[in-house]
Amino acid sequence: MAARKKRPVGISDLGDRIFWARTALRGDLSQEKFAELAGLTRLQVQALEAGRHKGNSVEIRAGLALGFGVTTETLNSYLGGAFGQATFKAAQQFVEANEPIQGVLDTALLGLIRENPARAEGYLGAERRLETKPSSQISTVSEARELLQEQFMKASRQKSQK
Repeated sequence: MAARKKRPVGISDLGDRIFWARTALRGDLSQEKFAELAGLTRLQVQALEAGRHKGNSVEIRAGLALGFGVTTETLNSYLGGAFGQATFKAAQQFVEANEPIQGVLDTALLGLIRENPARAEGYLGAERRLETKPSSQISTVSEARELLQEQFMKASRQKSQK
């Protein structure tokens, strides 16, 4: 019996990048285990890697960023081809070592987006503003959710006053 290939390479650049990041960056994590980390389903991860899903939704991108332990900006740059695997891995290691709050923010962000997808872009903007706060101000997912919602509401009020 011939050895089964893990994944055909070359079907889609996006799929290849997700596959290689999952297997290289996350220690050859199964699709199922990675899906759990990312808050996605195994079928979603499978479809992304096979090139059957473009993964353009904010929810999918936020989940992938959470699963890889990077910011959504870093993930989008990597998936868009702005840099390669070595830079992506270095970015992930930097976040892991220096910005543990990012995981808390991403978890809170993903939960909020799932609850209200129509506000996804606003929540992402709120996340970018919170990333500049000292991590000592945010230590739990519930604190991060509160701050994200506050930032979202503040930005919404400012827009409506213009």
